[in-house]
Amino acid sequence: RSQTIMDGLDALRVVANVSCGEVTAERDALRNELVEVKAALEAVKSKAAEDEKKYEKLVWIARRDVDAVLADPEHPSRPSVVEVMAKYPLELQELIGEHADWQHGFNSGLLAASRMYMGIAIAYEEDLMEDRDELEIEYDGNVPPVSERLAAEREYAVDEFPMLDT
Repeated sequence: RSQTIMDGLDALRVVANVSCGEVTAERDALRNELVEVKAALEAVKSKAAEDEKKYEKLVWIARRDVDAVLADPEHPSRPSVVEVMAKYPLELQELIGEHADWQHGFNSGLLAASRMYMGIAIAYEEDLMEDRDELEIEYDGNVPPVSERLAAEREYAVDEFPMLDT
């Protein structure tokens, strides 16, 4: 097997007029670059998911009559309202302050943007969270390649922008 690889590298060297050392160095550089690109993509996905959770809660609570919810100990939203108030006290002060409308718009924009970035950062089949049996049924046994399904998901994320459901 290693001889086959060396033969392939020799053939590449002849065609590209480069040495085996240059080919190996380029391969190693590409591997290192791939590691960095994957790390950057994961950082984007992680931050977008973190922000989506935060801003979904802030947009959600801004759509509530917090005083009415807190006045009713049996209100179904009460536990969630109390949780959000405890987790984001500074952000809630901004939502009731002089620039409350601006702040709500800002939070809504970040919610929409984080959802879009999460959607366009899909790069792996496991990110799709698909059920293979359901796909077979949906596509009548002709399931499109992963690359097409990933591209469709990214396009959907852009088309759905701004997605502000809470």
